[in-house]
Amino acid sequence: MRGLRKGDHVVRTVRRPCPSCPNCSRGNNDMCSTGKFTEIGIGGVHGIPGGHW
Repeated sequence: MRGLRKGDHVVRTVRRPCPSCPNCSRGNNDMCSTGKFTEIGIGGVHGIPGGHW
């Protein structure tokens, strides 16, 4: 990481990219078009908001 100093605020992502979609390959893991991402061991939309999608 570059440009960070002690005390800077950062945001850590918990979503790991899928191996194949264009969005994930560009670093836009939250816009995964395949649904094959992994989020803290949860694949797809089976987490808390799963019922809303």
